[in-house]
Amino acid sequence: MSLVVTYRRYAADCLAVAQRAPDEARRRILIETAARWHRMAATVERYMEQHEGLEPPLFAPVKESRTATP
Repeated sequence: MSLVVTYRRYAADCLAVAQRAPDEARRRILIETAARWHRMAATVERYMEQHEGLEPPLFAPVKESRTATP
């Protein structure tokens, strides 16, 4: 399953839980979280359009940093 589909499913799940949230504060947090998942899906979708359908790497390589120790 692609990241776009997964992130959109997470957004939909957040909205479904928000409908059953017992208070306004929790609903607002869940709706904001759903919006963030939706933006992540859109970002991945744009990346894939620009990179011949390839999904972005999940983790960027970490460069080792060597510092002199006294």
